[in-house]
Amino acid sequence: MCIMEYDIVEDSDSEPKPDDIKLHVETTGCLNEYVIISVDGYSGNLVQPSPIVSLNIQGGRLKLVVNADINSGKPTHIIDLEDAKETNRNTD
Repeated sequence: MCIMEYDIVEDSDSEPKPDDIKLHVETTGCLNEYVIISVDGYSGNLVQPSPIVSLNIQGGRLKLVVNADINSGKPTHIIDLEDAKETNRNTD
């Protein structure tokens, strides 16, 4: 497991963000097949703290899983990213 911590960098065009917001990026699994992103003070699960965004491989396909509602027991969005593969780029 590899855990990295980042401060959220403020965009020059965005509203100011509190200094205490921390972004955590973690890779898990035997082959680092999951990337989990969590932010202090935010949770994707109503029962316990959990990541709000994860990238993982489901059925051999790369998926982005978003937990945008703390009161929902399951992800609010699951986005299949297979169309973003470089091999799908049009060369015309």
